[in-house]
Amino acid sequence: MKQTKQLLTLAAALLSTLWLTGCGHSATEQEADTTAVDSAACENTANQADEATPVVTWQSVIEDYLVAHVNKDMRQKWLLLAPCYTIIAIDSSDGNNYRVWGNWWVYAYDHVDTKLITSMAEGFPGLFHLKKTTDGFEVKQFDLVEEGRAIDENVERIFGQYADAYWEANANQERNDSVRCVMMSEYVRKNGLPYTELELESGEPAVKL
Repeated sequence: MKQTKQLLTLAAALLSTLWLTGCGHSATEQEADTTAVDSAACENTANQADEATPVVTWQSVIEDYLVAHVNKDMRQKWLLLAPCYTIIAIDSSDGNNYRVWGNWWVYAYDHVDTKLITSMAEGFPGLFHLKKTTDGFEVKQFDLVEEGRAIDENVERIFGQYADAYWEANANQERNDSVRCVMMSEYVRKNGLPYTELELESGEPAVKL
């Protein structure tokens, strides 16, 4: 589903409050978690694991897929594309069908000096089917919730028992924006980019990264 997102000003200090619940690294991993997961915390844990085992993480595979499938205008027009997402649930019981439900987004940014400015966003709510490989993971299939009159039915079909968790996560704008701020700070740091501020909406005060 492709959506246009109304972006709000957020608090940048959420990182200390993020925790893993069903991030693919918890003791309850064998059962899909119904709690929406803060993706920045997942990324931090994945980075720690990567230091010991240099494999392709499921996060990086999903992020590459999302950026590769944004609309052509976003790919050609904007300076920087960066994913942001909230994990709804994970089922890792089958290595040949590692399932990750999420509220996935890709944001397009322009910049002025060292300030990133949000230009566009595209949403991809749905379910990733991943397969474990010798290098890590690969995407087998992505079930996208299509927009339109049947969106409620599509969410029920794809998210199943996690449909309510998806709607709750999607409606929590303040939390979603806070997660985006944290993820962009990590993205800038990890890639050695020169940006120090993020403008979430045109004309709004920038947030420090």
